Amino acid sequence: MWSPEPCAAPYTYLIDIAFLGDKLYAITMAEDLIPLDLALDGDGSPVVAMGTRVIKKSLRYDCYELLTTFDAVDDDQNEEEEDDEEEEEGEDNDLPCYINCSEEFARDVEPGNIIVISRHLIESHGKLLMVRHRRQFHPDALWVTLMVDVLEAGFSTHDWVPLIGGLGGGQALFVSMDFSKSVPAPCGEVEEDAIYFMDTRDVFNMKSGTSSRQSSIGGATWVFPPEYQL
Repeated sequence: MWSPEPCAAPYTYLIDIAFLGDKLYAITMAEDLIPLDLALDGDGSPVVAMGTRVIKKSLRYDCYELLTTFDAVDDDQNEEEEDDEEEEEGEDNDLPCYINCSEEFARDVEPGNIIVISRHLIESHGKLLMVRHRRQFHPDALWVTLMVDVLEAGFSTHDWVPLIGGLGGGQALFVSMDFSKSVPAPCGEVEEDAIYFMDTRDVFNMKSGTSSRQSSIGGATWVFPPEYQL
């Protein structure tokens, strides 16, 4: 149970979550890092509340810490707001909103080019990492990786610190839009300091800074030993 409703502000701005120890954290598209407190209300029902931002990158959403309650409105007001929203969408449907999604369509591209940026939050070896994946659509119906940034959450500096040269600690990352995970490496065909993008089938090597592509025929299924499971 998630209360207030996930679609209520400010929760609608969250695009990915991950546990670090027994603490749950979330990131926004603006790359804010926000702790989420899990507790029980007076009736014993679970509730989720935002803590103070650990990393503050966005000035647009300075009211995060204030928007921690969801005010109920009557059905008539809800219906009026829905009607107004439908009218606004009809007037301007050329600017789709992707706030509640970790994919962002880049705006500074030439006409005809499609560039997508996604951000993923992952716990790895006691660290909280954010992977920023920039890719472009190729005429051959393939997504081509343009750039991959891996950053560690600096809890003392309150900033994202770039990781250069590798993940450290013998690790590899599996990243997708639905779920991401850090696993020990090397192990079988899993290479150390590699990032496997399951949605695009790209493999990015952090040491060399280059990407390659897995087999383009069919999908890929990875099987891990039980000790690697959650």
